[in-house]
Amino acid sequence: MARAYHQLTARDNGYFNANIKVNEGAERLAEAHQDKYDRILSVFKYGDVEKAKSIAGTMDEAIKKSSVVIDRHSMLIMGVEHNKWIDDNYLIIGKANFFKKDYFQAMETFQYVVHQYKDKPSRYEALLWMMKIYIDQGNLDDAENIMDFVNSESKFPKKLRSEFAAASASFYIQKKNYPKAIESLTKAVNLIKRKRAEKT
Repeated sequence: MARAYHQLTARDNGYFNANIKVNEGAERLAEAHQDKYDRILSVFKYGDVEKAKSIAGTMDEAIKKSSVVIDRHSMLIMGVEHNKWIDDNYLIIGKANFFKKDYFQAMETFQYVVHQYKDKPSRYEALLWMMKIYIDQGNLDDAENIMDFVNSESKFPKKLRSEFAAASASFYIQKKNYPKAIESLTKAVNLIKRKRAEKT
């Protein structure tokens, strides 16, 4: 009963509400984004450091909600987490810091998820966001290492494949390898269309 209570509270009081906040902030960044049509368009509409300041308060709320959940409802016993929503709350904290452009804190959180939850899908999602950080920082060697690893992993979650393809396109654009960027973008679009078709 205790485990059920902690899991239910972690999901409904923490993850659900914090996730809404992160999505709200991300949508506001996307809406504020202005494409410059004399340049190659960005794959993701995450905004710059100045725009990130406008959603910092929203992201801080998400971080606070998820941090409280981890503090109060984690059931880490002998190095094994028994609350299945704790890793999701760590991901929320990492994403919120990413959108704030606090890449150091975001990277620390994602690295923790990668090392602590080796047998869970959250590990792959954390790797995907680490790859995004490396791309945004221009650290293309480390981004490529993650990309190569993910491409070799048969367990990479199906639901993340479209976003991974989009991130790969962003990587190839920075590398000025435009044929590969087009290939990755086409793959991302097809995966998104397939995902929407499966929902209808």
